[in-house]
Amino acid sequence: MIETHNNYNSDEEEKAFKRLAVHMKRHTPDKSWMLQLLAVMDQTHEVFQKNYRPPSNREIVMAS
Repeated sequence: MIETHNNYNSDEEEKAFKRLAVHMKRHTPDKSWMLQLLAVMDQTHEVFQKNYRPPSNREIVMAS
């Protein structure tokens, strides 16, 4: 899908998606691990909320 999609917002986005496609071809995740991950995912977790923003690097360092 990534390789055949030709509607990117910029050249940088296209390059990033193509690098992702190469990475995914070389490093396929273990299927049982992925199924276990999907089984424990909680759709109400904050990372799945519409306005979620990951913490900045500074916040992560200060919390450690």
